[in-house]
Amino acid sequence: MSQSQRSLEEQIVEGVRRRLGRAAAEVARAVAREVSEAIPGLTSTPERVVITASGRNRRGIVLAVAQAIHDFGGDIRDISQTIVDDFFTMLVVIDIGNAVSRGSSLETLRGRLAIVSKELGVHIVAMHDDMLEAMHSV
Repeated sequence: MSQSQRSLEEQIVEGVRRRLGRAAAEVARAVAREVSEAIPGLTSTPERVVITASGRNRRGIVLAVAQAIHDFGGDIRDISQTIVDDFFTMLVVIDIGNAVSRGSSLETLRGRLAIVSKELGVHIVAMHDDMLEAMHSV
């Protein structure tokens, strides 16, 4: 269970406790768990992934990467691209929290991006923000 789910559950428990008294605490915990499980994505926390794409410029790279992110259920938070001479580079920051809360994984996204990479002949890497933080703290 994620930290945000525990937080939501505790808020529900505390609210029920205030209204019904201490005796209702166990009922409140059961209700809070049911609410958390019944509403997917309600308590998902942001999970940032950074995607880089580079290679010879060609039509449709941004579209294909954005479509893969959309199909996966990710949310683009920031995007930057540049073309120098005939060389394309792109950096995309996405949130995969909702997709993960519904059972998807970063590996699933990487698989989708590998297909795009092969089809377009560009190099695409998806790295979790935690990994980038660890790399830059060394």
